[in-house]
Amino acid sequence: MRSSIISKKTIILVGILLLGSLFVCGDILAYDFSDWYHGASGYEDALDEVIGEKKPMIVYFHSESCKWCKKMDSEYLASYEVDQFISNITKVEISSSKEAPEKAIYDKYGVRGVPSFFVLVPSIDSKPAKSISTFIKGKHKTTDEFVDAIKARITYKYNNKGYSLSKNKQYEEALRYYEMSLNFDPGNVYAYYAMGLVYHTIGYNQKDSGLLEKAKENYSKALEIDPNHKESLKGLENLRKSKSQ
Repeated sequence: MRSSIISKKTIILVGILLLGSLFVCGDILAYDFSDWYHGASGYEDALDEVIGEKKPMIVYFHSESCKWCKKMDSEYLASYEVDQFISNITKVEISSSKEAPEKAIYDKYGVRGVPSFFVLVPSIDSKPAKSISTFIKGKHKTTDEFVDAIKARITYKYNNKGYSLSKNKQYEEALRYYEMSLNFDPGNVYAYYAMGLVYHTIGYNQKDSGLLEKAKENYSKALEIDPNHKESLKGLENLRKSKSQ
């Protein structure tokens, strides 16, 4: 009996020591940046990867001595929701501003403190967007809210570029940007509406019933997500009128 009690105590003690070692050993708990680019040279490599394909990019400024950076890493970047969403996005981490190449990037992005988390589409952005803040005074973002913020930055850039191209009657190119927006947010109402409008315009101009049907499909998809979306309701009504003429 005595040996059994000692054995149980030993197991408990070993468990406590192992648990404690997790908190003492920073390397075990540290976020794994293995699928990220690193530093100034990595930043240039990341740009080369995304610009030609018009892909988004994440640039994360942090420091190993920063407690808020550690919270950012463990509570957000290491979470399943965030990790899954950013897994196919090109990412670069810059952990020091002491060396000249890294300092130049800090200055370019206007970084005044860490953590600073930027999401941009370099082929579109003329300058870096505002950093996404997770630790808001009085209320921290949830991981889902953080994902939504990343998603919103990307889709806004794609949708805005699509709108600009559409205004210039570059319809095929506009559709490409709206489709890229939907790749990151399949529930983006505006992208569906905008695609409907493009198909509506070129279908009407070319008297193409197939394109007009695509317009109807996209307006309808927008309304499935938001039944009260006024622009899509108006688009469907205009489509009915154009078909009856």
